[in-house]
Amino acid sequence: MSHLFRPVGPHSTRVYWKRRIVVLAVLVVLIAIVVGLGVALAKKGTPAPKPSTPAATSAKKKTGTPPLCVKGDIDLTLTADAQNYAAGTNPRFSIELRNAGARPCLVDVNATTRVLQVVSGKDNVFSSGHCANGEPQLLLLKADETSATTITWKRVRSDATCPATSAEAKAGTYKATATLVGATSKEVTFVLK
Repeated sequence: MSHLFRPVGPHSTRVYWKRRIVVLAVLVVLIAIVVGLGVALAKKGTPAPKPSTPAATSAKKKTGTPPLCVKGDIDLTLTADAQNYAAGTNPRFSIELRNAGARPCLVDVNATTRVLQVVSGKDNVFSSGHCANGEPQLLLLKADETSATTITWKRVRSDATCPATSAEAKAGTYKATATLVGATSKEVTFVLK
């Protein structure tokens, strides 16, 4: 054991101590590298902690993409600006949609999905969806939030073939409804004179 503290050999004691210090320094560096790699690998393999509080959970939900609205989420209300329209006066309709669900949802409100339909008896007279632009227009509605749009009917018939000219609707009683995402509003009855 004494030779550890008092080296014996052809060289001076100082040379042996320098060698021991170099070897110890190399060992310390190697141990530090191994420990550092172990810690880095352990952190990389550890899954991120899950939120444990309701506030953290709700914040996580808010950052995700809301689901699309379905039929049960949407309440549609259709109103006309009058009940009787004199000759030359165009009926104006307001379509209001409300998110009746308990969570925010996205709804596509482009002109081919939010549609005003006008009928006279069994005759389909007009649809605002005929020949409309179908570019998606996603609208985020919070729970109980509403959004409204106005559609003016120019008293002409429409057709899916998109004719260059359209026949004028005759005087009489008509019924209008609005549809969106499978939801349908109550009918509105009005008269053209």
